[in-house]
Amino acid sequence: MADFIATADFIGRPSLRGKSPARGFVAPRPRIRFLPLLFSSNHSPMQRILSLLSAVLVGSVLFTAVATAADYSLFTHHIQWTGSMPTQTHHGLLSPTDFALSIDDSGVVQSLAVTLDMNTIHVTDLEEGRPRTKLMQHLRSEDFLQVEAHPTASFSLQHHANGLLVGTINIRGVAQPMELPVTLTRNADQSWNLRGTFTFNRQAFGVNDQNGGFFSAIKDKLIRDEVEVAVDLTVSQI
Repeated sequence: MADFIATADFIGRPSLRGKSPARGFVAPRPRIRFLPLLFSSNHSPMQRILSLLSAVLVGSVLFTAVATAADYSLFTHHIQWTGSMPTQTHHGLLSPTDFALSIDDSGVVQSLAVTLDMNTIHVTDLEEGRPRTKLMQHLRSEDFLQVEAHPTASFSLQHHANGLLVGTINIRGVAQPMELPVTLTRNADQSWNLRGTFTFNRQAFGVNDQNGGFFSAIKDKLIRDEVEVAVDLTVSQI
């Protein structure tokens, strides 16, 4: 059986076996050397087996290295916030205005940027009427979210590891690092579900009720600093 070692070492060039290179000759960079061993009669069966195992290993590494990420668009969303006081709890919904996401074949989020429209904040635990309207106006006012000056909130991803989306959240013009626990589930139609619940300290973003005077400051002390956000998204490939 023919010996393919030299030919394979310098792919696309004549074999150099038995020839002396000319002065100034620079040999081309060798390619994978072990593959020709599978076809060489000068090597033992054990060498051929080891060569085959090496080929499989390198092939696996190369396959992993070229794994690509696909872009996804938002199909459905449910983003619920919950705030509470010792005597009552309120919750409501928010809607995104911009959304960009890419996920690779192994389910790792490679990029994520979400912008929320703070004008869409709604209260869902109260019936339609004056108390509900008054609360929503209060949340949008400068006492809390100051929506007129800061109409959006956002999250941008740095990396995804160990079930956490690590990035930066921006609320009311204040940016803070944040780790968001998330579970990704792939559906039969190749869409993904992203679910997670996290809390943030509203005081860290200047979200408080201290702009309305002495009594507002007292009331703010009764509101828990931790705001809970539950996220349930379905995304489909673009």
